[in-house]
Amino acid sequence: MSGPPAIPEKLGESRIDLWHVLLDKAVELGVEEEYRALLSPEELRREQRLRVESARLQFLVGRALVRTVLSHYTGADPRLWEFRQNAFGKPAVKSPAGLALEFNLSHTRGLAVCAVTRRAAVGVDVEDCRRAANYTGLARRYFAPSEAAALESLPPAQQPGVFFQFWTLKEAFLKARGVGLSMPLDSFAFSLADDRPPRISFAASDPGLPQEWQFGQLLIASRYEMAVAAHMPDAREVQLVARQTVPLRWRGPACPLAGRASNRWIL
Repeated sequence: MSGPPAIPEKLGESRIDLWHVLLDKAVELGVEEEYRALLSPEELRREQRLRVESARLQFLVGRALVRTVLSHYTGADPRLWEFRQNAFGKPAVKSPAGLALEFNLSHTRGLAVCAVTRRAAVGVDVEDCRRAANYTGLARRYFAPSEAAALESLPPAQQPGVFFQFWTLKEAFLKARGVGLSMPLDSFAFSLADDRPPRISFAASDPGLPQEWQFGQLLIASRYEMAVAAHMPDAREVQLVARQTVPLRWRGPACPLAGRASNRWIL
C-alpha cells in the first residue's frame, strides 16, 4: 500500500474498528524511513529524544499507524494530519477540522493498536501478558476491592491473564473518558463472566451511567491482551471489526468479530 485508498471506507456509528501491527513485521519490511517522512516536525523531535530502541520503534510505528488508518477513512494524505491533546493528554484530530472520527492508540512491546469510531469517544489499551509482575500485590494496591478479591480467588496459573484483562479494561475506559489517572483506578470496577460482556460500576459520587458504555476484549497471538471501551449510549448492537496491517505496505481484510456473549475474542 503506497497511500490512502481511492475510495475511503465508510464507518458506521455503531462500529469500532481495531487495527493492529506487529512491530517485527514493520522492521522486516524496512519501512522506518518512510514512516519518518509521514511525521510532523514535533513528532520527529519526540522520536529523536527516545534513546531506548524499543520505545523509539513503538512511537514511530504507532504514529504511522494512526496517520494511515485515519487516511483510510477519509482519503487525506497521511502527512497532513494535525493533532491536539486535552489537559490530560488524550489526542484528537485538529486538522482537517470538522471530521466525525475519534481514535485512540496503544502500544506495548511488539505490538501497536489503533481504535477508530465515528463520533463515539473511544479508548484502547494493549499489554504484553508475558510481562512478569506481582499481580495480586498490584491488584490490592490499585484495583477496586471487588476486582482484587476476584483475582485472588483464582488459581495462580489463571491470575496473570485475568489481571491483564482487568488492567486493559480499566486503562481503555480511562482513555475513552479522557481523564488519565486523575480518576483513581479503584473508583470504578469491572466484573467479568463468560456469558455476558464486561460490566462496569462506579462509585456513588460518579455520575457515569454503566449502560452507556461498550467494551470488547481480544487476545492476539496468545500473548497480547487488548481491551477497547467506547461511549455509545444510543447503540443497541455494536460491531467490532479487527484488521492487521503494516502501514504503507499492506492491510489484511476486515474481520467482523462474530457475536459472543462475553465480547471476548481470540485472534
